[in-house]
Amino acid sequence: MNPEPPRRRPILRIILVVAVIAALAVIGAQFISAPSSGDRAVPGAGAAVWTCSMHPQVRLPKPGKCPICSMPLVPVSGVAKKSADAPSKIKSYRSTMMPGEVSPTPRKDSMGMDMVPVFESEGSMLTLSEHARAMASVETAPVERRKLTREIRAVGKVQYNESALATITARVDGYV
Repeated sequence: MNPEPPRRRPILRIILVVAVIAALAVIGAQFISAPSSGDRAVPGAGAAVWTCSMHPQVRLPKPGKCPICSMPLVPVSGVAKKSADAPSKIKSYRSTMMPGEVSPTPRKDSMGMDMVPVFESEGSMLTLSEHARAMASVETAPVERRKLTREIRAVGKVQYNESALATITARVDGYV
């Protein structure tokens, strides 16, 4: 007198197995086709210089991680290149933490961190895209010569300068 199991159970199991296999296939296809974090496809991915979004002074010739914060480097857009084949020449190496510390050869700085290369093609001008300018709330204005004044209101005590005090001895008795 065993009750017969309903026929729906095997069908539900088959549907569940097929759904799990399909989900794994979709997830696997996304992992296979997705670029790694260092080589993420972004505009200007052919850039020869990579930088950290938090530390723009870090500029490296290949993708990787920032030596300061270990964030993935992003390609720099708008870098002037001499030609597509010729990479930029390294002018010198500098410390990321001590800007005045410069070396003609790659080495560790006084804090034990790797020095980053400075390229000849790099200018001293910072350029931002329209999107980056909007995100940073950058405002520009023409340069003008004017007097700088600012009123500062503070609370304090006025005291005399003790080093400027002098004692004078009168040669005659009397009061003034």
